[in-house]
Amino acid sequence: MKGIEDMSHEEFTNWFFGTVKELYIKHFGQDDWDGLSPHQQHELIMSLAKDLLYAKTRR
Repeated sequence: MKGIEDMSHEEFTNWFFGTVKELYIKHFGQDDWDGLSPHQQHELIMSLAKDLLYAKTRR
């Protein structure tokens, strides 16, 4: 697997979204994920991305 810094924007986005989805399902379950609309799924992932970027800039 490539390092994050070696990924294209599209590869990173797919990896990040997939990782968040996987972690969410492990914690809350597949039924909970499936109960979210695609818009809600996207908003959840983007909210986490903003939080991570904010945390990185605060270091």
